[in-house]
Amino acid sequence: MADNFHVRLNHAAMDKILKEAVMAELRAAADRVVAAHPHPEDLEVEEFVGRNRARVSVKTVNPRAHVREARDHTLVQALAAAQRDG
Repeated sequence: MADNFHVRLNHAAMDKILKEAVMAELRAAADRVVAAHPHPEDLEVEEFVGRNRARVSVKTVNPRAHVREARDHTLVQALAAAQRDG
């Protein structure tokens, strides 16, 4: 006869592990976007782990990059290229 047993999950530890794994994937995706951009020095990757989820953003960091993005959509193109390659 099988013994009855109970599993007690440590939700805080599971949450931390999952957020770390997600953050690693998000960071890798952000790095692909930066690598696909024609001027990677104009971009910055920002990471944030909130209460419910991990977040990563890629943004322009100077006025010249803002103008390029508005005129040529370079960040959007880098995102599309990273999605194709990744």
